[in-house]
Amino acid sequence: MVGRVIFLLIVSSTFIACGGGGDDSAGNPNPQQSVALTEEVNNTFPFSASDPLKVFFSCQRRGSSLAFDFDFKGDGTFDVRFVDTTPADILLPGTYQYTNSTITIDPINTLTSFPEKSRDIETFMGMIVAFETFIDDPLANPNQIEMQCVAVGHRYGDPGLESWRHYGTCDAQTFNTLTYDNAFEFTAHSSVHTTFEVPGGVFRHREWLGQQNILQGWGIYRRVGNTYYAYFGNQFDDENLFKGEFSNGDQQISVPQISINCSQ
Repeated sequence: MVGRVIFLLIVSSTFIACGGGGDDSAGNPNPQQSVALTEEVNNTFPFSASDPLKVFFSCQRRGSSLAFDFDFKGDGTFDVRFVDTTPADILLPGTYQYTNSTITIDPINTLTSFPEKSRDIETFMGMIVAFETFIDDPLANPNQIEMQCVAVGHRYGDPGLESWRHYGTCDAQTFNTLTYDNAFEFTAHSSVHTTFEVPGGVFRHREWLGQQNILQGWGIYRRVGNTYYAYFGNQFDDENLFKGEFSNGDQQISVPQISINCSQ
């Protein structure tokens, strides 16, 4: 796990800083609980650089206001999707190499002219969750960041359990004397800026009841049996690392970190 934090979330083409590697101590009222759960996640999903890269990333490129969604497929190919200013959904295929935890992205037709190489990689939940790229050319400025990416999904889960699930009826949450409503979405189609379901992606909506105070976050989750682990960097001021249970044929979930249960 890389120490430098670059875990970033792209929302409406804006970077919001998040804590990498399970460190959600900023604003977390239960840091000891988070540390223990982080250790459990690391033991349950150890990272191995030899595993294929099968992660969805939402990325922002230098000089562009567009968000680019990269789907690395584990076989040296990827698709990158984005919505241009027309607006139209654009899909471009590409190739990459992944060795020793380094990603080298070959030039992408109409999008990039030079290979780009990753650095400052963050890992958590057994996968790369964030990275930056620079141009892999001796004449290029090595300090010039070309792209910043954050994981919003992955293909390491059981495909038989990867279907869209929305839990919009939740117990009221009390936090800092205020009452909030929550909703969660798994295999979240809102994780990317084009319209398709993203396996391994999770979405949370939190709303202060009676007020127009809404906070939304996108992250990744993994499932073992009926147990799920979900991670949101440090986008929320209550909890960002969750462990809960699916129950009643996946019609309900528990969210013990914020003391609520939800149903579809």
